[in-house]
Amino acid sequence: MGSNSKGFIFTLDALLAAIVLLVAAGAYGALSPQMEKSASSYLLEKKQADDFLSVLDRAGDLQSQNTTRMALAINSLASNSTAWNLTVDYYAYSPGGGFSKNLTLTSGESYSQVKTFAVSDRVFIAVASKSTNQYGVARMVVWPG
Repeated sequence: MGSNSKGFIFTLDALLAAIVLLVAAGAYGALSPQMEKSASSYLLEKKQADDFLSVLDRAGDLQSQNTTRMALAINSLASNSTAWNLTVDYYAYSPGGGFSKNLTLTSGESYSQVKTFAVSDRVFIAVASKSTNQYGVARMVVWPG
C-alpha cells in the first residue's frame, strides 16, 4: 500500500465521522424544541390548574357545592384551547371521630383518553360551625383542548 491509499482511508474515515456528527446534530436540533415545548406547556397547564382552584376557593365557589357556578367561573378564566376536569370531594367530621366522604361533584370533560395533562389539588374548609365541620378536596386536571 502506498502513502496515497492511507490518505484516502483517513479522508474517508473523517468524512463518515462528519456525516454521523451532522445527522446527530440535526436530530438533536429537531427534537430539542419539541421537548422544550412539552415541558413549558406542562408548566403552563399546571399553573393554570393552580390558578383556577385558587380563584374558585377565594370566590367561595368550592364551598358553594354548585357545579354550574364552578364551571362558569372556570370557563370565564380558561382559553378556548384549554380543556379541564374538576372533581371535588366533601368530607364531614363525625362526632365519634374520623371523617367520612358525603359528596362528590364532577364537572368538565373526561380525560380518560388524554395522554398528558397537569393536575393540581387544593384542600379547603367547606363549612366550619359549632355543629358541623366539613372540608373538601378539589382536583383540577388541565390539558390542551
